[in-house]
Amino acid sequence: KVTPRIGITAEVTNGVSLFAGYAEGFQGVVGGAFYGITPKPETSQAWEGGIKLAQPVPGLTGTIALYRITRQNVVTSIPNTFFYSQAGEQRAQGLEMDFVYEPSRSLSLLANYAFTDAEVTEDTTIPVGSRLRAVPRHSGRIAARYRFIGGQLDGFSIGAGVTAVSRRQLTLPNSASVGGMALVDAQISKQIGPIRIGLSAVNLLGEDAFEPYQYLGGAYVIPTQPRSVFATIGYQF
Repeated sequence: KVTPRIGITAEVTNGVSLFAGYAEGFQGVVGGAFYGITPKPETSQAWEGGIKLAQPVPGLTGTIALYRITRQNVVTSIPNTFFYSQAGEQRAQGLEMDFVYEPSRSLSLLANYAFTDAEVTEDTTIPVGSRLRAVPRHSGRIAARYRFIGGQLDGFSIGAGVTAVSRRQLTLPNSASVGGMALVDAQISKQIGPIRIGLSAVNLLGEDAFEPYQYLGGAYVIPTQPRSVFATIGYQF
């Protein structure tokens, strides 16, 4: 099967470019006998377009993109049975924004956001419009990092960030969901010649949250990682 891919990028002004692309996908389905089906290849079509920033303002880089991905013959479980099917179509479309701003050698700021509309668009057993499992409609992260250059703290870096996701569905068709969450993290490190020593903390505020867990298409969750601290050491050759 021929799967074309084409793209174009055009610089419209210094540091600002427009881009667009189209691609098709084709892949086999593994485990057809286990699913109780005679598998058909999964196919897909993807459209994308947006803006790329390469320091139109000193220190600013980033991307703003609109996209649509459509998939056919996706393996899905038939409700209230132990069987699966490949009938129908699923689509994900939305907006993604990703920015990094470094106003100086010491400071880095990061921000990203994604709006994802992911749903069933055609099916014989699942209601059209059902949201795809485990995909948040809204997700994003903001973070900052400061590197000390010169002086007694030369080589030290500190950083912190917040990652957030909105409510996620647990089943297809939608019968249960898990709430959104926002997790805070922090880091500190020291560069000593070729050696880097660091401490990082995740879920710094100890939020009690849950993540979707894939098990036979059921509405299962697992607790998110509790407050944890990690020590690392690395050597640069």
